[in-house]
Amino acid sequence: MRQASSEGGLSEKRVGSVVSSGTLHFPYTAPSAMAGEVAIEFGLTGPYGILIGGAAATIDALWQATRLLAGGRCERALVLAVETFEECAALYARGRWLVRRPLVEAAACALLVPGALRARYDAPRTPSTLETLARVRAGETLACAPLIALALARDGGAAGSVSVTGEWRGRRAGLHWQ
Repeated sequence: MRQASSEGGLSEKRVGSVVSSGTLHFPYTAPSAMAGEVAIEFGLTGPYGILIGGAAATIDALWQATRLLAGGRCERALVLAVETFEECAALYARGRWLVRRPLVEAAACALLVPGALRARYDAPRTPSTLETLARVRAGETLACAPLIALALARDGGAAGSVSVTGEWRGRRAGLHWQ
């Protein structure tokens, strides 16, 4: 019997073949496993969504979370980004020209709560200071960079306005708390 598989952890079944499946075939695995573990740790319940699209999608997720909080639709919101190579090795190999080096595995999350600062979403032309700092400190992390930037801002004692930006495949996004 011959096992049929395709790149990226996905397998296709052929008549008479034995197929082993990667973790992408099951609901409590990538990309939802890490979100589930963190939600359990923080005691979060309720619906969740998964956005895919690098740092710009992470900015979108932060924006969605701030809107939910501002509208009183939740008391806390978790934004999580995870980048692993094991399941997506073939994708990274095909798309390596899209990113700068060094490309690193990363995971980062931000637990947002209501606050006094107002959020503003935009599409800046250039990276924020924090985006540049996150790249210098962590390497090219794709989706995690805006969350790393927030951690760096907090670590630096930022109590006032904070701006995070990100880009994926030419699409830039920014979120500014003032």
